[in-house]
Amino acid sequence: MDSVPYVFCDNVLASLDLLRSDYAEIAKHLSEPWGSVAAKYSRNVEHFSVWIVEAEGFWWCSLLGGTSEAVRSYPNSLADLLSMDRRFIRIEDISLSEQRAGERNFPCSEEELTRKLLPFLALRMRQSSMVNLSADSTEKTVIACMDALHLCYNIDFLWFPFCGSKSIDFLAEQLKSNFNLKILKLSPNWKANEDVEHLLVTFINEREEVHVIIMQQYDLQSPLKVTIKMIKAARDSWKRSHYRKSLYLGGRIGFTHEELISMSLAPNLSFSEHIDEDVPSLKSFRWTTTEGLFMNVELNTASDAMDIKTSYRQ
Repeated sequence: MDSVPYVFCDNVLASLDLLRSDYAEIAKHLSEPWGSVAAKYSRNVEHFSVWIVEAEGFWWCSLLGGTSEAVRSYPNSLADLLSMDRRFIRIEDISLSEQRAGERNFPCSEEELTRKLLPFLALRMRQSSMVNLSADSTEKTVIACMDALHLCYNIDFLWFPFCGSKSIDFLAEQLKSNFNLKILKLSPNWKANEDVEHLLVTFINEREEVHVIIMQQYDLQSPLKVTIKMIKAARDSWKRSHYRKSLYLGGRIGFTHEELISMSLAPNLSFSEHIDEDVPSLKSFRWTTTEGLFMNVELNTASDAMDIKTSYRQ
């Protein structure tokens, strides 16, 4: 290892998705020149959270994060950001926001946003990063973000609104190719159709850890609901995983009591139903294994809301 060129070590360690503390730890155990390179990254790697705010006819980029040796002052312009050493930049999350973060922000034009800033951020995103596009922004801004992140497969938490076929295409690509994705939140304006239902059923069926939340607002009821196909996919995939699947599913009720009861029988699972005597609108249905593991369906018919949770083997 001592004969390895320094530049090769630098290229390898630059490609790792590590925190500063991780680099510091591995530096203690590596021979030279690997140890020196790892120590350099432990001093210089910077993690940013990014807020994008649409206001006053401009888009503003706010950067939140600590200051390392590599980032002695926050960039005051897009040019400053793009001139930084990209080996040291890690983007933790990207969010559309309704307010800027103090003085740590700079403006950019629509062209700079779509052609420079967003592509740059997408290339520097860490594994298990978060993307939240749910803020009150224009459809144009949301679509620009989806276009830039379309082939970004590092996202594990994704929250975004419905913008027609663009949103369906973005969802389809993420569910098909992004195997890091675990938590999916859909804004209340999502439309219900067979394509969206099929995508969600496939996602529930194929992943080991799934959280799907169809959001509601007091003044906006989502047309997209949790259907009996989604519940069946949840139960059957939980069984196929030998009860190791962590699953949460929440949203509006999109099935009847009769449909749920009709799928109550399942091999090696017992089924029970409970109605709260004091609050009859609260109902629960449970499939239970002989070991006591369960999948629970909770309904609140008064608020038209439900959720599903599983217990699972560690």
